[in-house]
Amino acid sequence: MRGRGRQVLAGDSSLEDCDDYLARRLTCDGQPLING
Repeated sequence: MRGRGRQVLAGDSSLEDCDDYLARRLTCDGQPLING
């Protein structure tokens, strides 16, 4: 299965990694919605 190793699922990541990912991804008008 191509790309399986690159696929990120919610259950496969630690909570810290998930929070860090969301902090980078979730933005509003260029400002982060989550301040870390």
